[in-house]
Amino acid sequence: MTHRSAKVALLAVGSFNPPTIMHLRMLEVARDYVEQQEGGQVVEGVLSPVADTYGKVGLASAEHRLAMAKAAAGNANWIRADGWECSQVEYLCEKSKLLGKQKIMKVLEEDDFFL
Repeated sequence: MTHRSAKVALLAVGSFNPPTIMHLRMLEVARDYVEQQEGGQVVEGVLSPVADTYGKVGLASAEHRLAMAKAAAGNANWIRADGWECSQVEYLCEKSKLLGKQKIMKVLEEDDFFL
């Protein structure tokens, strides 16, 4: 449960090989839930492609998947693609991903920031 009026960033991790309309729709549904049911304020949604070392057969390069994720986010004023995770040398567990994202999201106060 979110604190009322808490600022929230939604983080979607995955291969995004390729990103689809459903990835964007997932963020929209999550935003609607947080804002309408929990009273939070979603400040951004982030698409974060995994590193090349994820090991999925047929995985396009991280550079290409990041470019596709950026194109998918397009003109959305609250969704963006981030290359931090896919630039890592090895595949990261979810906790490491969140710790890395905290550095990126320093704009928000820690007490008001929920993923």
